[in-house]
Order: sequence, then structure tokens, then C-alpha cells
Amino acid sequence: MLDTTENIWADEQAGAYLGGIPPRTLRLWRHTRGLPSIRITSKVTRYRKSDLDEWLAKRRVQIRGNEFRRERQSLNVRGRLREGTEGLRVSRRY
Repeated sequence: MLDTTENIWADEQAGAYLGGIPPRTLRLWRHTRGLPSIRITSKVTRYRKSDLDEWLAKRRVQIRGNEFRRERQSLNVRGRLREGTEGLRVSRRY
């Protein structure tokens, strides 16, 4: 049985809480990224706020400012190294 004292949300409410994520993306994330949910019926799914907070906390990524800036400045618009930046290591493409 659901605890009625806790915030339990439908797709639209959970999506808004996560930053305006559409319900279709929430469904995708449930299957591919392990988004925690409560399945009421085959067509009704709810989300507990505390579960979403915990899920977000596990996926938090911290980027150190100077390294990110240096890496970003070494790339041109197409994700290739600019001239004179051959010594920098670039780990991802933008």
C-alpha cells in the first residue's frame, strides 16, 4: 500500500520536478536507466519523490571548472582539436 504522507507523483509532476522531462522520456528512463517507479496497473505508474532524489544523487557528476574549460577551449566547433593544442588530451567529443 502506498504511503499517503509522502509525495507520490504522476508522470507530468515527476517530469516537471526533474526539470521538464516529458512523460515519454520518463518511460524510456524507467527501462534503460533504472528510474525508480511504482507500477499501480499496467497503464498507471507513479513516482515517489524520495526515490527520485536518491536516483538523482547517484547520478550526480562533478566537473572541475578549470579542466573542463581548458578541454572545451581546445576544441573547435566540430569537436576537433584547434591548432597549437596537440599536447592536451581530449576525452570526449562535443
